[in-house]
Amino acid sequence: MSAAPDSKDTLAQAVQTTPFNGNGTIGRLLTVQVPSGPMLRRRAGICGERYERAKADFESKPFYVRWTSGLDRPVGVEPTDELMYARQFQEECERWPDEIPQSVIDDKRQRLNDHLTGRSPLPPEQSLKLRRDLDFLDDVYNPGPRVSGSLSNAEQAWLDERNLRFGNTMAISFLGPVFGGPGAATRVLGGSEQQVAAANEFGAGLLDAATIHTGFGGRRATQPTARPGETARGAPLEPVSRPGPRPSPRIEVGRDGTVVVRPLPPGMKATDNKSIREWYNKHTSPERMKELDEQWKAEGKTPQERAELAFNERHNARMTARSYMQDAAEVEGLRQRDLQKYGSPDGPTFQQEVQKYQARGLQGDEVYQSIIDGASRTSAEYNSKFGITK
Repeated sequence: MSAAPDSKDTLAQAVQTTPFNGNGTIGRLLTVQVPSGPMLRRRAGICGERYERAKADFESKPFYVRWTSGLDRPVGVEPTDELMYARQFQEECERWPDEIPQSVIDDKRQRLNDHLTGRSPLPPEQSLKLRRDLDFLDDVYNPGPRVSGSLSNAEQAWLDERNLRFGNTMAISFLGPVFGGPGAATRVLGGSEQQVAAANEFGAGLLDAATIHTGFGGRRATQPTARPGETARGAPLEPVSRPGPRPSPRIEVGRDGTVVVRPLPPGMKATDNKSIREWYNKHTSPERMKELDEQWKAEGKTPQERAELAFNERHNARMTARSYMQDAAEVEGLRQRDLQKYGSPDGPTFQQEVQKYQARGLQGDEVYQSIIDGASRTSAEYNSKFGITK
């Protein structure tokens, strides 16, 4: 996880002492401030490295992908979530001093350990913020591989409830006063957020049926313009960036305001998790990826270009599969796992894959061939979860 602390969480609040001027020996002498213990100094340029990697990865995509990215976003907002997260990290990183005492991180880690061991438990919202702050400080001042503990049941439940409420609110607004009425009434009458979500599903079913037969407002349903894997902005808690339950995985809104029914991708039979997983496995099967690779070879693609294409096939399949899942809590669980593991809720970047294989001692075309081969390997754990064998 690599989310930054809240902007109001200054170094002074983190240390809980007099603000420390860490920008060089002269500044410390002038302010008569002497840190206790060793100091951690961030590497020059580390604040912008993540954004530069994300930018390079984005600019390596085909022009039509770059051109269509972010068309639904306000002017001035980064076109992808990865760029947006990287920019936020850079801005927050640059607000912090060049040096901080090691004790800042040690104190936070001790507080987290006390929480996890039950010695001094924290409310979920505080423990989640502590985790984010600690991960951010490690990313800035102590970068490198590390193991992030999984969320506790209380933390996951708090996140799920928060996301579910936000998602229900978005769904009610999207469905409007008629079809969103069941969900709104359930909330007013004191129903749980799970009950509100069920009521929204009922309203969405009515809207779906009305759309199929007549279209919204008398207009015929059109093909969708929204792209799979889009992320909702404005969620109440970072690093959550996708809201809770969606009204229906097949309902979208066209750019002209028309409500449309979103068709399933070719080969996807239904939107239950098993059907989606079967589609994902088939889309990234060794047979299909080998056929594509042979096609790219015939087109004269270099090993690096073929590796990038294979990586994008796998990544796009991942995002499409998630965009059709009906349980938003499960989607958010997958995104949180990727955020902790890769620093992005949408999984690893191509450059991260290159670095992974380089760290194993591979070089040159060996790296790219390994990425091509790995594009068809899926998780046996998730397959067995749905009774799928490969």
